[in-house]
Amino acid sequence: MPHYKGGVGYQPVAMYWAEQDLVIADEYRDGNVPAGMDNLPLIRRSFQSLPASVTKLFFRADSACYEHGVLRWLADDARHDGPSGHIGFTISADMTTELHHACALVPEQQWQLVDDPNCTKSSPLDEVQ
Repeated sequence: MPHYKGGVGYQPVAMYWAEQDLVIADEYRDGNVPAGMDNLPLIRRSFQSLPASVTKLFFRADSACYEHGVLRWLADDARHDGPSGHIGFTISADMTTELHHACALVPEQQWQLVDDPNCTKSSPLDEVQ
């Protein structure tokens, strides 16, 4: 199908298990399908493909996965259509005017640095790598 630049193409989506260097779910969509459309079924499928021995679950994605349905599903420890329990997640968001305004309302002393790529000391994220 035609994509946003006028040519034809596909919109690939892949779920990657970084520690195992393994694609656990993928989907090739028509070129006119936006990256942020209907990602939850693929996310569910990716978690279902993990072996039962995986007990700590995390999800990281770009702003294409910033969908209310995805966020609610990941935050719901009692999700009925996926693994139960906590899933740690981070999903980037486009810095819209509204988001910038909401961030500006948080006092500076309440912000917490999670990871500093220039820092040589250990980070809380080191435990999950």
